[in-house]
Amino acid sequence: MQTMHKTILVLMLTGFVVLTPTAYAKNEKHAQPALTSLQGKAVRYLINPFGEVDGVFLDNGTLVRMPPHMSGDVAELVKPGDPVALQGTLEGKSSFNAYSITNTASDQTLVRRKPAWNGKVMPKELRVAELKEISAHGNIERIITDKQGEPRIILLADGTNVRLPKDTAKDAFSLINTGAPFAAKGSGTETRYGRSLEASTIGTSPASLKPLSVLRASH
Repeated sequence: MQTMHKTILVLMLTGFVVLTPTAYAKNEKHAQPALTSLQGKAVRYLINPFGEVDGVFLDNGTLVRMPPHMSGDVAELVKPGDPVALQGTLEGKSSFNAYSITNTASDQTLVRRKPAWNGKVMPKELRVAELKEISAHGNIERIITDKQGEPRIILLADGTNVRLPKDTAKDAFSLINTGAPFAAKGSGTETRYGRSLEASTIGTSPASLKPLSVLRASH
């Protein structure tokens, strides 16, 4: 039986690892157990308020999650419209924590990795200072919850996503329903990949915005 040569391309500056599917198969013994396979077509990115891609929506509604430090790698590998094959674990009914993403058109695979050992990230307080104030309103297209079932990300019909601070998510329950009008203001970013903000005030319309601290006090 002829032995096939496998090619591994490592881009040292970004830590971006591209593997052919056969080469990735060699490393499966090191993968986490009980991985699930999934296929679909990328529709659009999910970005965080700092402008980093930390997810990709598929045409079947699944949200594929990847760590934000791999934002550039994900955006380079997968563009909206690209067919993808995934390995990872399901989190709830429609969220997928990806261990690897393969662009089946280019036959390249991105494997989840830890941040570079020499990577320097500014403290969140300094990063927030560089964000701009963003307002958003529209009907709620989708609600993304955390592992405890609390709403964390509100996706509006125009593609804007609103992040709710972890300690305030439960206070917003009464205002969050799929299809309902929703408005928010906070700090965020708008890039070619999308628009995102972390809310400081929310309401059902721009005229009814209330600080999250006020909502918490009323509960």
